[in-house]
Amino acid sequence: MQYLVDSNVLITANARYYEIGRIPQFWDWLARKARADIVKSPVEILREITPNVKDQQFFEWMDSNRANLALPEEHLEKLVLHVLERGYGFKSSEFVDGIPVENTNDAVLIAYALADKGSRSVVTLEGVQIIGESLPAPENRTIPLVCNLLNIPFMNTFELIRKLDFRIPKSIKY
Repeated sequence: MQYLVDSNVLITANARYYEIGRIPQFWDWLARKARADIVKSPVEILREITPNVKDQQFFEWMDSNRANLALPEEHLEKLVLHVLERGYGFKSSEFVDGIPVENTNDAVLIAYALADKGSRSVVTLEGVQIIGESLPAPENRTIPLVCNLLNIPFMNTFELIRKLDFRIPKSIKY
């Protein structure tokens, strides 16, 4: 299985619970998984991660690992349009130059999972929405909801680290 990470997975991990200066083991592990083609991200998603002076160490890590994280595929325009229409519920009449204004990068992430359905899973920290009597408006749909609608597996960061068995070595002495 290949795991396609959303930008919020990387940004939030560094900002909240696996700060690169405090838990470098997580980032080393993630870099190894990227080099092994297990953890990837579409180039469009990686572009969302822009330099921030406060997170210099994180952006140095991103610069060093961006090529390994990047999913080496071409943009899948037909699949993106399929995700936008079937998953998000946009009508082609709402598209500007063939693409709706909202949710485009999210649709790209899901389209790459759909391109190799069954062997790719989306990893995101967006909240799961419950499908009720009516669906949220297209611009309010989250990645997990769209993945559910299109029968694409998804998980959050913590499920990923359990699935891929991330562990901090016990050899640390206090």
